[in-house]
Amino acid sequence: MGAEIFLIQEDATLSEMVLESLRTAGYSVEEDTSLEEAWQSLKNTSPTVILLPWTSESEVKATLSALSTTAKTVASRVIVLAPKIHIKDAFISLEHGADDCLAIPFVTEELVGRVNVSIRRARQKASADENASGVVLDRTSHRLFVDDEYVELSPTEFRLMAFFIENPGRMFSREELLSNAWPSTINASRRTVDVHVRRLRGNLDPYGYAHLIETVRGFGYRFSRGKPGGQVRPISREVDPIAL
Repeated sequence: MGAEIFLIQEDATLSEMVLESLRTAGYSVEEDTSLEEAWQSLKNTSPTVILLPWTSESEVKATLSALSTTAKTVASRVIVLAPKIHIKDAFISLEHGADDCLAIPFVTEELVGRVNVSIRRARQKASADENASGVVLDRTSHRLFVDDEYVELSPTEFRLMAFFIENPGRMFSREELLSNAWPSTINASRRTVDVHVRRLRGNLDPYGYAHLIETVRGFGYRFSRGKPGGQVRPISREVDPIAL
């Protein structure tokens, strides 16, 4: 696994403060001053959290994309650190795959708190992924397997299923599902969500798993944990481009 946290930061003063704060909190931390150096280091470590500096939307977007498709960092959570004057621009990084965004300067307690949350969520997801299940989503090959049988899904159904599986137990409105499972370039309606949920249930029904997608009256949908004794899990978080 290597260090729990990987810091990329060229500002020596900021870097020293971050290192001292996180190490005092009990975390193991590695650092590099540039992204170029970091890529070499990340070939040999799989950090739970990466602290990434804000540069520009295009550069951060490209970096986040590379991190999400690289074996060592595919499961890493990313917190973008941005100067306060650029924080409004930096929030776009959340739409490109970052997990959090923190304005500089910040108090050490806030930094440690944000890292604590990211570490906790990463551990919860890793724990869920270790459980056996009859429903398995393989994001590398874009396939859904139910009781070891391949179930064909459309690209949109696959994205929706992936989002459900990665957020078990949470209630989502139709608007939230549209925001997270549909590309921003697609003009889809709330009714579209109902149609795709119905199709997913139809695919799961022959195996006895249609109940996994629950309707929350007056709100939207929730994805349950599955049959007694089992957990629904993805077998890989690696994401390839999915065409409509």
